[in-house]
Amino acid sequence: MSWSVKAVVAAACVLLVPFVPVTRAQRQATALDVGLSLLEQGQAGQAVPLLEQAVASDPNSLAAQNGLGLAFASVGRAAEAVAAFRKALEISSDDSRVWNNLAFLYFSNRRFDDAVAAYERAVRSDPNSPIAHQGLGNTYLSLGQAEKAIASLTTAVNLSPEYALALGNLACALNLAGRHDEAVVAARRSLMVDVTQAPVHYSLGLAYGKLGFGPGAQVELEWLAANAPALAAQLQQDLAGVDLSGGRRAAPAAPPERDRSAMLIDAGDTPHQDFVQESGPGITLLGETAPKSALPDGWQGGTLGVRGVPQEDGGLMPEMIIKPIGED
Repeated sequence: MSWSVKAVVAAACVLLVPFVPVTRAQRQATALDVGLSLLEQGQAGQAVPLLEQAVASDPNSLAAQNGLGLAFASVGRAAEAVAAFRKALEISSDDSRVWNNLAFLYFSNRRFDDAVAAYERAVRSDPNSPIAHQGLGNTYLSLGQAEKAIASLTTAVNLSPEYALALGNLACALNLAGRHDEAVVAARRSLMVDVTQAPVHYSLGLAYGKLGFGPGAQVELEWLAANAPALAAQLQQDLAGVDLSGGRRAAPAAPPERDRSAMLIDAGDTPHQDFVQESGPGITLLGETAPKSALPDGWQGGTLGVRGVPQEDGGLMPEMIIKPIGED
């Protein structure tokens, strides 16, 4: 593969400290509470001695061990963080939050095989955790295992349809797999939640370029040039030889008065809700539930799909559609 795809790397280590009943002396409770409060405020260095004190007072405190692991990780003391998380897992071996924290620590230190094992444990402990599935998918993405990444990230998105990080990583994985039409859909959904994500603009520009939709790629390139010059240079390099002036943006179809069998979203900068009849072949249904925010009034639900519209230059312009649930 001559072009590169940059994975969206973002912190999946969310501070979700599982408090347990505290029956020790008030001094220990105060050390724990203050230490966790400092940690939440980003003052990990000051939190470390207090959380060490809490652990010394009660080595079986899950909250103290997990918090100490997070504090150590935040100040770059990785080996001690691993030890604290491992101690927390001895106390509660099925705590998905601790497994997530340990997995992200491994991921941050490029111990990807260990991260996969830890994220898999997090998924087994809580199959409904979108954070765990996203972390696992992002790790597979870093290993270059596109199809495994797509499977995990799709699960994360199905569990949390407006999870911008998972959608952005899914777009990256789809590009890596050469599934650029689907990458357009995932990237645009991610940017509808958070338009400031530079790596997702990169993924969208890359997908547009590989599909031969020059104007779309040029828009993303210009956005990156203004907001993330390094990624703009990367995208320009990855699209070397692609005519960014080629292709054209199709005019929106006239909406029928009654038949709302599909919703067309133009591939331009701003999604709109022009309704078009769509019953012919050429649609790739992605098997993903459309976000509620994208559904027209009166629709109970819909499934995302994408189709390629032939252009005068022989290329295809991607169009995202939403079809009502239950329609073939």
